Amino acid sequence: MDNYTIIESLGLDIKELAKFEPILDTEVIYVFIVLKRMIHKCPYCGSEKLYLKERKTGMVKSALLTSVAYLEVKYPRYLCCNCRRTFSQKLSISYSTNKSKRFVDKVLRECLKVRTYLDIADQFDTNAMEIMRIFDKFHPNLREEIGEIICIDEFSNTRKSYSKYACMIVNFETHKIVHILRDRKLDYLREYLRKQPKYQLNRVIAACVDMYDGYITAVQEFMPNAEIVIDPFHYMRYFTDALQKIRIRIVDDECNYPDKTRFKKHRKMYTKRSEELPEELMILNSGEAISYYDRINRFIKNNYELDYPYHLLQDFYFTSKRCNYTEGCSLIENTIRRMEQSGIEELQECASTRSNYKEFIKNSFKLYKGKRVTNGPIEGINSRVKSYKKLICGYKDYERFYERVIYVINSSKKGKAD
Repeated sequence: MDNYTIIESLGLDIKELAKFEPILDTEVIYVFIVLKRMIHKCPYCGSEKLYLKERKTGMVKSALLTSVAYLEVKYPRYLCCNCRRTFSQKLSISYSTNKSKRFVDKVLRECLKVRTYLDIADQFDTNAMEIMRIFDKFHPNLREEIGEIICIDEFSNTRKSYSKYACMIVNFETHKIVHILRDRKLDYLREYLRKQPKYQLNRVIAACVDMYDGYITAVQEFMPNAEIVIDPFHYMRYFTDALQKIRIRIVDDECNYPDKTRFKKHRKMYTKRSEELPEELMILNSGEAISYYDRINRFIKNNYELDYPYHLLQDFYFTSKRCNYTEGCSLIENTIRRMEQSGIEELQECASTRSNYKEFIKNSFKLYKGKRVTNGPIEGINSRVKSYKKLICGYKDYERFYERVIYVINSSKKGKAD
């Protein structure tokens, strides 16, 4: 590698170099640089009367494509004849006294990957604390503004965090993170929302949440124009959990219930949409070929407490996918009534929960800007956060973890608008 190639790779300006002497090595490159005198004005008072006081030597760490470069820079130090203050002429590629812009940019690019700080430090021949300091100081603030439609949900916190759950707020339209709060408790939500600009909170027209009362209360208090939408995934989970509780209770109580042991293998099929069941035939131990739908019906047909909830769930799946807001309201009322009249304890409990939130559940059938609002964007981010946490083996500093999550997620969704 010749001198010109090294200068170009480091991003140096040849006009500022009075001397350039590289020492090539197998893994790193050492370069001795003397800077030309190029300062013409004092940065403090603007005077052009400067005196070359001395030349000092400092180290700047930079990065090439496949290696690390250490630059020993001899730079001039000036004394202003007017204000008598001293200052140094720095290398143009330096972010700070000992890091180049290229080095910092490469470190930040590596932080976008699922890698530990220690792995990144090994690549750049430094220590993990130095990589953390670079990330803390130089990573860009990519937080999104609160949009007209937002999603609020929680995820399990890091091991040495402030509380068990962290709260995440996501812009539904851009799928970018607005903020990650270290706690989901109502007092902490209030403290955060009080600090937000009122014009941003007033323009929120819909907030999608789960059935956690803290989120609902916070939205009602601080977002006067927002309608609360209960995410369909969460209110359907209460329904499917009730079905599985019924199945477990009946199978456990009735010791001689036919086929109960082998049906455990297909228990998840019991709460699936019928159209999502596999099309191929299932081969039973007896050698009989049967469809998955018939397999389920064979198991439930002799028991009202298994048959009634299953067909009620399938009716809800089929109708909810195709109905508008008015039809959705009727569907919710009808489903709650059928649950209450079923005489099945688990369904009656589910109906009681739905009744408490039914006005917010009905809003999930409304169209906001031509779309039904769900927590889909935030659930996708939560799954990435979980895998990210697992692969990196946990974080001790939860605030740094939040910042890195925002940096990684919002960088990957650059320019996204749905």
